[in-house]
Amino acid sequence: MDLYHLICYIHLHYVELLGTITGLIYVLYAIERKRILWIYGAVSSMLYIYVFWQSGLKAYMMLYVYYVVISLFGWFSWNAQSKSKQKEISRLNARMWYIVAFVSLVLYLIIVGLLTIYANSDIPWADGLLTSLSIVATWLLVKKNIDNWLIWIAVDLLSAIVSVYKGLYFTAILFVIYTLLAIKGFYEWKKEMQIKITH
Repeated sequence: MDLYHLICYIHLHYVELLGTITGLIYVLYAIERKRILWIYGAVSSMLYIYVFWQSGLKAYMMLYVYYVVISLFGWFSWNAQSKSKQKEISRLNARMWYIVAFVSLVLYLIIVGLLTIYANSDIPWADGLLTSLSIVATWLLVKKNIDNWLIWIAVDLLSAIVSVYKGLYFTAILFVIYTLLAIKGFYEWKKEMQIKITH
């Protein structure tokens, strides 16, 4: 791709590019557990609502509406925690993993059903899976549960594949970077947990 075609591509995909940049900042702040992550998450999500609507990923678009709402919840939730005792990083026990799996399955079946009936999605199984797991992972992030990163690794890998399939190359690159950052996030939070245990 020469410079002219690159400039044309960026011009056509500038909303996606801005969503990618703010999305990266969001994840970097999430790793550091900085409250401002929720502002960047909301901005990135608003940009991606448009991107996914244009690409026909209806459930994923609605997921980003959820992200805007959960970003507001996260902002106020983390503010309350900072004024009192900061919430410690937690882990899911076996029982909670079953609950997470059950909730994810129920959300998946509902979303795939709605997509099949109403949205005429060309990949409802992937759209539904990404959406259901992302809802659960974001909720776990709000709760500062380290296992959110494990779910994000799976979601981000599949999202990269779907983005390539849909021709969203900036977004595919973003999700590959997200995958690496999710791995980093998991180990950073794990190290933080081990420091807390030893003190």
